[in-house]
Amino acid sequence: MSIPRQTATMLPLAQLVPHPNNVRKQIGDISELAASIRQNGLVQPIVVTQRPNRIGQWLILAGHRRAKAAERVGLAQVPCIIRHDVGHLADHLSLMLVENCQRTNLGPVEKAEALRELIDLGLTQAEIARTTGMHASTVNALLLITELDEQTIEAVRAGELTAGAAQEAVRKERAASRERMDTPTRGRPIQVEPPYFTRSHPLAAVVRDQCDHSTRPKLGAVGCGQCWEQAIRDESQGIGGGVSHAAAS
Repeated sequence: MSIPRQTATMLPLAQLVPHPNNVRKQIGDISELAASIRQNGLVQPIVVTQRPNRIGQWLILAGHRRAKAAERVGLAQVPCIIRHDVGHLADHLSLMLVENCQRTNLGPVEKAEALRELIDLGLTQAEIARTTGMHASTVNALLLITELDEQTIEAVRAGELTAGAAQEAVRKERAASRERMDTPTRGRPIQVEPPYFTRSHPLAAVVRDQCDHSTRPKLGAVGCGQCWEQAIRDESQGIGGGVSHAAAS
């Protein structure tokens, strides 16, 4: 008799364990989800698999936010789907990646980090594309993000730098490296020069400290356009001291 691919059942919430490799690093605000569960119950089951060498414990594959919200509401048991066909970490990551991409707005950095883990586990980009349903070009583009330095990755995560701009920077660095017949960039973090008018620019602290034009729109939530222009002009001329209020007033 063959083992079923999955089984639907009720499980004690206390036996569910967050997956240590969950691709979604931040649970986010669950207040609305908790209110919905309190009103309507947990409609969508949590997907789990047997925790290795831990009888009576189940690793959450899909539904970390639902489990957290159910805990807040005070549910003792929750509906679950036990997956019996995901015995390897690569299977876990693939399933979590697919579930999060379909159900929630997973950020490009989290997607990229999950894909890199799959690569590190030995999967090819073609295998990842086939398993997750992503287009091969999407997999390749997301993996470019993992070649950035940590500061630039955090800028992408915070929305201060678009994923597209970061990916294009990696492509340009690769092309420049080939022209120089240099060492391949993979494994050597690439830093992207942050654009002006954002909190990630080195001049942002200068502009923020010295711009007191409260009635003017603040570009990048830092300072007004005139103060940005003055700071940029001072920097290009090698003038220290930041923004001149005499010029910006």
